[in-house]
Amino acid sequence: MLSHATRTIGAIAVLLGVAACSVFGGAAAPEPEYDVVLSEPPFELRDYGELVVAKTPMTGGASTAFGRLFDFPPNGSKPPASSRSASANLM
Repeated sequence: MLSHATRTIGAIAVLLGVAACSVFGGAAAPEPEYDVVLSEPPFELRDYGELVVAKTPMTGGASTAFGRLFDFPPNGSKPPASSRSASANLM
């Protein structure tokens, strides 16, 4: 069993890590421009302009293009086989 001090230090480390991700993660993805249609705090109804979130060439037909988008990220959201077997061994 972990001591109270060890658990407290661990909790503080996790909170600092989450806070650091929140602070530094915001600069990585700038917010697109928008117009506020309606504002009733704490909510806003926003109108965003056109936004392209994914593009793929249509070579090979629509089903091929959809398959490319469906497969992104590669292998879907499953971790590689090596990490699946490693995590299974840890449990």
